[in-house]
Amino acid sequence: MAENEIEARVLTIVSDFFHQRNINPDSGLLLSLSGGVDSTALLYVMSLYRNSCKDFNRNSFSSRFKLYGLHVNHRLRSEDETEQDWQVLQKACALCNVPVERVSLMPGGVEKLAREKGCGLEAAARSLRYAALKKYMERKGCTKTILGHTADDLAETMITRFFQGSGTSGLHGIPAVRDFILRPLLTVPKDILLQIVQQAEIPWITDSSNSQPVFQRNRVRNFLVPQVAKEFPAYRDALVQSSRIFQEDEEILKNIADERIPWTMQADSCTTDAANFFAQPVSLRLRSLFTAVNRTIPEAERISKHFLLSMAGPSTSSHDRILLEGAGICIFQRGSMLILSSSVVLNRKTRYLFRIEYGKNGPLGKYVISWKDSNESPEPCGFSVFIPECRLNQPLFLRSRRLSDTIKLSGKYQKLKGIFNAMKVPESQRDAIPVLQLGPEVFAIPGSLAGLKDFVVRDLHRSDAGQPGMLLNIRNGV
Repeated sequence: MAENEIEARVLTIVSDFFHQRNINPDSGLLLSLSGGVDSTALLYVMSLYRNSCKDFNRNSFSSRFKLYGLHVNHRLRSEDETEQDWQVLQKACALCNVPVERVSLMPGGVEKLAREKGCGLEAAARSLRYAALKKYMERKGCTKTILGHTADDLAETMITRFFQGSGTSGLHGIPAVRDFILRPLLTVPKDILLQIVQQAEIPWITDSSNSQPVFQRNRVRNFLVPQVAKEFPAYRDALVQSSRIFQEDEEILKNIADERIPWTMQADSCTTDAANFFAQPVSLRLRSLFTAVNRTIPEAERISKHFLLSMAGPSTSSHDRILLEGAGICIFQRGSMLILSSSVVLNRKTRYLFRIEYGKNGPLGKYVISWKDSNESPEPCGFSVFIPECRLNQPLFLRSRRLSDTIKLSGKYQKLKGIFNAMKVPESQRDAIPVLQLGPEVFAIPGSLAGLKDFVVRDLHRSDAGQPGMLLNIRNGV
């Protein structure tokens, strides 16, 4: 096949991708560029698409849209190697007439996030990379970020998820569109993209980390996939086709779940009939819960289906009962109703859960927040903490604890782990104890909220000098 035929075929795929989804590129598109073959091919093909839009006679779009490139340095390789890669990427972008910038993460940032989230380096790096892309995209006024995932990536993901026990929701692999992310090359094989950049003489890099067996994707790619290819040479095309079928099946099942299990939305929670919910097949219950979580807590972390499957059945008692708590959500039964809301308890110590707004009273997840003048009496059966006026402009969060948390007591920083040990708090109950973070530091430990011994740390709560401030009250509202 001639060079222009390969380019024309891929260019048609990209053009159809944008027009079938009615995505207007005129506001600018951000390209996530690693410098490898896939992202370099993405760079080149998108530059061709930009330059040739005027020739497609598409009246809905113009050819004025801009492309921007962003390279995220994860600091997982040597400085010499990353600098050499950056030089190659800059040359490739210059040849394609696409401006590119580099963002470097904090040294050790990926490793730190991996420890906090209890995940692998790949997942932590992806999380930080997406955050950097979104921030840069907003600064440039772009509406979408384009990634260079290929049919090979899709196949590897589907194979991995099959052995992880995924259903149709996971087996359809990588979505072509999700939030602000677009993947127009998801049906294009990697070897086709390699031919394109070779023929166009666009330089690319080979990331040394791609051969390291420490990463699961590398082991799947380098050891498992070659064996699959021996037995099923057309495995890639077959999985791309299966992905489309699974996506259609999943959409149908989601619609059925929405019809059979309707949720009523409140300000910070949603409810449904408990008896009806548990009368439905497990597959519909799972999809219904995922939908409810996405609607109620859109910023929630990804939740495992195995975690949701651990939820017990409805209670025959008239008393309220928590059926499931963790991963940032709480599912409990109140009378005949099933209620889903945010929760301060996590199965992993990962992130802030609730932002407390100064002066704003009301429910916050399963807690009730209220502000009072420092001269007023605190509410009973709750936790009260004095916030000095000079610190009221700092962000305030109620969140789950992290293993690295420390608090300043008597002028010295102490680890929360040491405080819990001294107070003989069982290890199994420590994750149920939230912490209050003011600015960059842990400010207080509202232990009584967890039903344990009240061990409020008082050193920072009220000044003996009687400085002005506000009294924050937190009580359990469930």
